[in-house]
Amino acid sequence: MSAIRRWNLLVLAAALLVMAILVVGCGQTEEPTDPADPTEPAEPGGEDPDGEEPKYGETFIVAQYSDITHLNPFMSTDGASNTVNTTIHQGLVGYRYNNEITPLLAESWETSEDGLTWTFHLRQGVKFHDGGEFTAEDVKYTYDLIMDPATKSPRLGDLTSIDRVEVVDEYTLRLVTAEPYASLLDKVATRGIISKAHTEEHSLEGYNRHPVGTGPFAFVSWQLDEKIVLERFDDY
Repeated sequence: MSAIRRWNLLVLAAALLVMAILVVGCGQTEEPTDPADPTEPAEPGGEDPDGEEPKYGETFIVAQYSDITHLNPFMSTDGASNTVNTTIHQGLVGYRYNNEITPLLAESWETSEDGLTWTFHLRQGVKFHDGGEFTAEDVKYTYDLIMDPATKSPRLGDLTSIDRVEVVDEYTLRLVTAEPYASLLDKVATRGIISKAHTEEHSLEGYNRHPVGTGPFAFVSWQLDEKIVLERFDDY
């Protein structure tokens, strides 16, 4: 047999061997996963692997990167304080999970044709954490404080376009701007509202240690550099 023919036979034999290996490999099937295999993740909505039922009404602990600085919603700028303040206080409007504006303390609102007047219709029957009733006077009081340079609020710049705040009636508020202010809902109406009666009793400085809002959680205590305690507000 010539050397060339011998070489061709070797190449052919190698090719057949490779094809045989591929056929065997393609014919193998993967063993089904045992549904009871503890190494497999549980299906969403399945039972707790420890057999425990979800608990409601318990204590929920949140770790933050630092202590808070203010419990006044228009004096705080740091994330730790804002996280706490947004659970104690509410604005006229808020945000949904997809960042859409949604009504909170205001049920509805409209603007004038020239874009200079915003009228807010407030939700009735809302209570502050101390039992006081929420009205348009509390909104005006909050905004007036922010706009007062003596307050030194870091939020003052957001309200510089506001010319005046008017109480139309107990549950209707009007904001008049010096010029059209397209960002008013975002920059102004989301600001947390504080209780006028409570703040006048405790002073603006004292409010930082005794905040009263309308949010889902009420203030209980604050131990500096250790913890702040809130409790569920049943009348929310």
